[in-house]
Amino acid sequence: MSLFGSLKKTIFLFGLALSLVFALLFYREDRLRELFQIEKPDHLSVLYLNLLLDINPDDAGLRMELARHHINLGELDEARTVLEPLLAENGPADLSTRLLVLEIDLKDYLSIVEDDPSRKTKLVNLQNSIIEISKHQVPITLLPKIIKLSLELEQPAVVANLYYRWSAVTLDSSERLEKLQESAKWHIASEMPHRAAEIYNESYTLSKDPAQARQFAFLTLQTLRAAGDRKLALEYFHNYHQRFPKDPELLDEAISIHLADNNQRHAHEMGAVRLELDPDNPEQIRKQVDRALSVGEIQSALILAQRLVEVAPADENAHESLGRIAEWAVMPEVALKEWLWLARNRKDDVSIMNTIRLSKALYSIGTALEMLVQLSDRRKLTSEEMNSLLSAYNEAGSLSDHVKFLESYLKRYPNNLQVWEALAKTQENAGQLTEAMTTWGLIGTNFNRVPETVTHQARLIWKNGQSEKALSVLLSNKNNAPAKETYFWKILSDLSWELKRPEHSLSAYNVLWKSGSTNALIPERLIQLTRDMGKTEESIAIGEEAYHRLSQSRWLLLSMDVANQAGLTEQLKRLLKKAKSNESQFLKSEMYWLMRAQLNIHESQPETAMKDYQQALEVNPASTTAKEGIFWNLIGQGDKRSLQSHIKTWRGEASKNPSLWGVYGVALVKVGQNKEALPWFERKSRISPDDYLWLLTYADALSKSGHIDKAWHLRKHVLFNLRSRLNELGKTPGKKIKELLRPEYIALIRDLEGANADVSLLKKLLAKGYDDPVVQELLVAAYLSQENYPAARYWLLHEHVTRQNSPTWQRLSLALGENDLATVANILENENDSLSEFNKMESLKRLGRNEEALASTYKLLETHKQPSPLQASLFNLRDELVVKTSRQITGSFDYRTLGNINFIESRARLNVPYLRGVLATDLRHIHLSSTDPNITLPATDEVDISTEYRHPLRQGMFQANVGGNLREVNSIAYGAARVSQDLTNRLRASLRVGVNELSHETGALRALGTKDTVLLGISTQLSQQTFVNLEVDGHRYSTRGGGELGKGYKLQAIMGHSLLSGFRDWQIRLQGSWEDNSLAQTLPSDLTGLLSPAIAEPQTIVPRRFAMMGMGTSFRYGPPDQGVLRSPFILADVWAGYVWPADALGYNGRLSMGIQLLGPDILSVGAFYSNVQGGRTNQPFAGAGVQYSFRF
Repeated sequence: MSLFGSLKKTIFLFGLALSLVFALLFYREDRLRELFQIEKPDHLSVLYLNLLLDINPDDAGLRMELARHHINLGELDEARTVLEPLLAENGPADLSTRLLVLEIDLKDYLSIVEDDPSRKTKLVNLQNSIIEISKHQVPITLLPKIIKLSLELEQPAVVANLYYRWSAVTLDSSERLEKLQESAKWHIASEMPHRAAEIYNESYTLSKDPAQARQFAFLTLQTLRAAGDRKLALEYFHNYHQRFPKDPELLDEAISIHLADNNQRHAHEMGAVRLELDPDNPEQIRKQVDRALSVGEIQSALILAQRLVEVAPADENAHESLGRIAEWAVMPEVALKEWLWLARNRKDDVSIMNTIRLSKALYSIGTALEMLVQLSDRRKLTSEEMNSLLSAYNEAGSLSDHVKFLESYLKRYPNNLQVWEALAKTQENAGQLTEAMTTWGLIGTNFNRVPETVTHQARLIWKNGQSEKALSVLLSNKNNAPAKETYFWKILSDLSWELKRPEHSLSAYNVLWKSGSTNALIPERLIQLTRDMGKTEESIAIGEEAYHRLSQSRWLLLSMDVANQAGLTEQLKRLLKKAKSNESQFLKSEMYWLMRAQLNIHESQPETAMKDYQQALEVNPASTTAKEGIFWNLIGQGDKRSLQSHIKTWRGEASKNPSLWGVYGVALVKVGQNKEALPWFERKSRISPDDYLWLLTYADALSKSGHIDKAWHLRKHVLFNLRSRLNELGKTPGKKIKELLRPEYIALIRDLEGANADVSLLKKLLAKGYDDPVVQELLVAAYLSQENYPAARYWLLHEHVTRQNSPTWQRLSLALGENDLATVANILENENDSLSEFNKMESLKRLGRNEEALASTYKLLETHKQPSPLQASLFNLRDELVVKTSRQITGSFDYRTLGNINFIESRARLNVPYLRGVLATDLRHIHLSSTDPNITLPATDEVDISTEYRHPLRQGMFQANVGGNLREVNSIAYGAARVSQDLTNRLRASLRVGVNELSHETGALRALGTKDTVLLGISTQLSQQTFVNLEVDGHRYSTRGGGELGKGYKLQAIMGHSLLSGFRDWQIRLQGSWEDNSLAQTLPSDLTGLLSPAIAEPQTIVPRRFAMMGMGTSFRYGPPDQGVLRSPFILADVWAGYVWPADALGYNGRLSMGIQLLGPDILSVGAFYSNVQGGRTNQPFAGAGVQYSFRF
């Protein structure tokens, strides 16, 4: 016990002593904590700190120190337990405690394995904790720790904010700028560049050191540029630029901002300012060149590029840039200079090729030649390059140098055919013909080009003056030359042409043409060769093919000329139709209009032909052919007045031009000046002594002038020569027979040798084997003229069997002569296009188709307006047909309304032939009604009976009608007469007189009044498409009882133009009228009570004055009205214009259509509407009706 008690006492005293020692040594607690902080933590320090904490449990510092020791020892739970009493407290100690707890949690987080699901949640909680802590007021001493923890927890935004707050409480400007810079850096890391830029700009503002401020300015601009806010960056830049106006790097940054914003224009402008700071800096000049190009400032770029070359003369890129820009600036001389420098110094293919290209464009042949030779030393030339070199040698080099170069080149590249050919041609040009032939021989041997070699050798022989030998060489190799060897065939064709060997020329030119050649000379010579050989159809076909292949109008015109000369009217018509489809190509061609005129003459359309000749003269005022054609056309028409005018106008020109002597003489004969014509015929006979047709014409003029003997001797002279030539005629081509067997010559033989001499001659020719169609045609014509129809039929059938064809007119004449109506009908049906209008008219008349015959007669009268026996016969025929075709009965029903007056009309009409004219009887019933209470109608029903007579005059028409309008009161009689007459070919006049006619100026006038009229009209055809009608009348308005309402006059004019004619007819017109009336002061007494006092004045019935002017158009689809309707028609007409004094728009429209039902009948319907009548727009005039006509 004493031992145990002693031991306890000893331990107690030791502990007490130890405590005393510590108490004496560390009389202050904070000194003790410092000791434990200095020493490495261990369990002993933890035990001691626990001992101290037990002594003073409220000491927060001891707790936190103890917690740190636990943390350092990895005892996180113990550290958290120690800190728990502090977590409920507030104040600064609380923030330190939370940070320490956060540190404990962080270490705990780091100890969690990567794939633990709670790791992510733990991190989020930690991040939220540090964010929450950063929001509080933090002592400066804790900022570094919080920043460290924020970085460890990947919270750069918190770091950035803390640095900025730290800078705000930092007094030292240098340290403050450091903190701001750190804040900006971490704002950038936090993807908040705008905030970073603001902080950099703030640093710029705070910085007193220019270098440092400049640095912050750059950081601001770079940050905003990276953020894409270039607008704000530029705003900052303008501020910085004021402080650093000559800072080149700052300007570079501004330029970069503009470029990043794709604002090339501002970058260029800023670049100009930048270049002023360092004007001789090649790099800056180069950049400004690029910027000038980007904004399209080519001239500015060119000046800068030239300056760059001056500053850096050895810079190859500078020369290349200037060369390219000079080309863009269209300064090829400058570009050539630079590329030439590069070609001579850099010696690359690009520079050489560009130099060649520019030198060729500038025709600097010497430079091009230098470059091409230089290029040939580097490599083998391409075909195009070799062509350029050869061309350059031809222009600038000598032939000897050229030959030497080619020989040298061939030693290096012996397989180049192009160069071998060039050598041969150059030797030829140098006069070395032997060497050239040798070279061509080598080409043929080495390159298997025998046909080509032979061709060139033959050409050289030809060139040496040995044409026959050259042709022999070509012909001997003809079978070995395929069609694709076009050069062979060209030389052969040209040589044959020169030597006048048409058979060889034709075959060679044919080969060339069939190979698809576009050489215009080939079809031109083929057309001539085939035409001269009598191959007319082939000649025409070649011309057509050339027209399509070469797209030139002249070829189709040549085909037309061949067809015209050969008398192939249908071919000419077809060719002109083809030209019509693309007429713009031909409008400026004289020949086109001449060919059109020829066709229209063949088709008996002389007026149209005359217009074509006039068009030819517009194209070529000196055209002799057109003037000759006009003369012949007027002669054919018998238009003496026009002939006399042209004789007078063209006399001087005709005397100088032999081509017009003959036709001028004929024209004089046509107008009765036979003696004046003789000198012209004499001059013509002197220059054309073998032209028997002109000699016969001269003989006719002599006869008419009274020189009978001289005329007879001249005819005998012609007959003698004809007989001599016919007797000498052996087996010769048919063309010569055609020259001698003209109808005029056959008539001469018949007149001087007897009636059957012509038949005998023709039969002898046939017996000798001259089976040309012209002989048989003339023989048939001779028999038809003798009315020997059996013989005519025999030879016509013989001709048809021989040729499988015969002239249509001859077969028709025979059928008409034999009264074979079935054949006539068949020819008319199937060969209508081959018949003249005379043939058609006579056939239709013979077949009893009088309406069609009458229509054909009218067409013939249109083309024969000059007095002549033919015209007289046509007039008689017209009268006859009119009588035959005028039996017709018509019934109709109409409803019309005019203002407030309505009309319902039923009508019956009968037309019958009478006294070589047409007599018509007309019966109508009209029911009238008024919707206006101010107008009282004296009667509501009318019966109208009238008779009309129409009779054709020679060049006009007479028409008269009389009738009566019967009512219960005030019945009236009325009548009218009209005469029209052609004054000239283009001018027609008419006179009309009407008495007591029912007129429709107003509804009241139609119901209560009448109108007397004297009208004179003039119409003229300005051109084929344009016409003008003028009418002036004097009139008087009266009541049905004879009381006067007023009198006045009216003018009306229409100018129209046809856009289409024929089956589809379309016209437009300008139409206007003016009427002025002098009205009675008061209404006549017989109207008393019929009008209410409000409107009881003459102007209610008759307009005082009015005028209208406007445009109208009409369109008809279907045949023109010839009284025979063979297909349906539709007619539409509209007009619109200004009406005065109503000062309003007036308009009207009409629509009608007709159809055939049973054959000789017409059913038609129509309607019209007009908002203006009698100058008033308040009384519409409208109506509709149906009509049926039957001819018998």
